[in-house]
Amino acid sequence: MRDYAFEILEVPTLVSYIDQKNLRSIALAERMGAVLDPQADSYDPMDLVYRHVPDSSGPGLEAYA
Repeated sequence: MRDYAFEILEVPTLVSYIDQKNLRSIALAERMGAVLDPQADSYDPMDLVYRHVPDSSGPGLEAYA
């Protein structure tokens, strides 16, 4: 789905909202290349926001600050 969103829908970024206790989901997001985005809005104070960007040639996390 991530590749579809970037390649077909051409969205600039995606985010994953992950409960800070969910270490397995955090590890998966990081393996997928997502980075913690402390500046992103969250609906739940217990959630961490991990940002996915299409690849290293495009804008990085700083573009979304």
